[in-house]
Amino acid sequence: AVSVVSQFILFIGKVFITVASTVPGYLYLEKNYGNELNFVMVPTLLIAVTAYAASEMFNEVFGMSISTILQCFVADEEMFEGDE
Repeated sequence: AVSVVSQFILFIGKVFITVASTVPGYLYLEKNYGNELNFVMVPTLLIAVTAYAASEMFNEVFGMSISTILQCFVADEEMFEGDE
């Protein structure tokens, strides 16, 4: 159950980081370079791919820390059953 929830949270994080980087990038390019560029979608796609790659790397580290904390909790519960 924890794995499913953490995977869902990590997916939401990847989508949020990608969208939160791509939309301002598109708006910036459209406002400042709209007349100079023939097609704004290619640089926007490059921004989206770069943002997704960065979010993937960040979320891999975050997912590993979630798994590590869960394993430490289970090991602590097994070694010290009910001790306070």
